[in-house]
Amino acid sequence: MKKTTIAISLSAALLSACAGTSSSVSSPVATDIASNGSYLSDKDGKVVTSGSGVCVTSGTYTDNDMLLDCDPEAAAKAAAEAEAAAKAEAERAAAEEAARKAEEEAAAAAAAAAAAAAAEKAPQVLSLNGKAHFKTGSADLGPRGEHALARMADQLRSYKSIEKVTIIGHTDSTGDAAMNQRLSERRAATVRNFLESAGVFDNAVVDVMGKGESEPVADNSTAEGRQQNRRVDIEVTGTR
Repeated sequence: MKKTTIAISLSAALLSACAGTSSSVSSPVATDIASNGSYLSDKDGKVVTSGSGVCVTSGTYTDNDMLLDCDPEAAAKAAAEAEAAAKAEAERAAAEEAARKAEEEAAAAAAAAAAAAAAEKAPQVLSLNGKAHFKTGSADLGPRGEHALARMADQLRSYKSIEKVTIIGHTDSTGDAAMNQRLSERRAATVRNFLESAGVFDNAVVDVMGKGESEPVADNSTAEGRQQNRRVDIEVTGTR
């Protein structure tokens, strides 16, 4: 009987002490006190403080649950650290985004430069054709043909550098196909000799070939078409 009476008296004394030393908290940093298990609270939901006014924490206390009224300096420091961390994270994300954009822009610029360089070096096709450049069955140049080649030589001299030249002779379909093949090769050789004498090739690689009547650009059934098919195409690879 005595033990029971003593226990009841102690419990009543503790409750009375808690009620007498509790303090009202108005501005929690992270959570409302009603759900903040890091602090001991009384029946009214107020934080229990010690006799010296220190808030009483539980075993689950973390800095994230700190109440501003319990430790203003520590809470302010924690808030400042959290703000600094958030700012640093934002700056890091912004730096990563800026680096990504710079990388994309650099890649796009490099691709554009490569495309421009490829386009600049893409073969340009010059064609010697039309009336009186080559007569039927002949690899000799007429006056118009020589004049046209002289203008073509001027075009080639405008290149900064010429890496490769491919000269391809063609004929119309008049006559034997084997004879036309040989004729196309002779026409290509005629153009090469003229341009070489004009000094436009320098150290460029020069290929000469004939394709006979196999690649017409016009109708061989008309005189006009046959004149267009008697031609030499010059593919030039270099820097303009």
